[in-house]
Amino acid sequence: MKDNKEMNILIDSLKEVKPYVTMQKQIVTDIKSLVPDDCRKALGNGITLSRSKKGTLTLRENASRLSPPTPHYIFKVEMPT
Repeated sequence: MKDNKEMNILIDSLKEVKPYVTMQKQIVTDIKSLVPDDCRKALGNGITLSRSKKGTLTLRENASRLSPPTPHYIFKVEMPT
């Protein structure tokens, strides 16, 4: 692998970004921990957290940046009906 320049560049890039990936995963975990167990959907600051029927939380960044800005609130809670 020493002779493969492209491989070495990719490995160096991987090593460079790894701490940020770890930090991002921890931040997502921390955000999810703030969502109450009975909350089905939480919106705010450009992200949406949705809870599946099994209880798994999914965090998604809102796709459209062209829509009006989201008001700055912590969470808008939708209770299950």
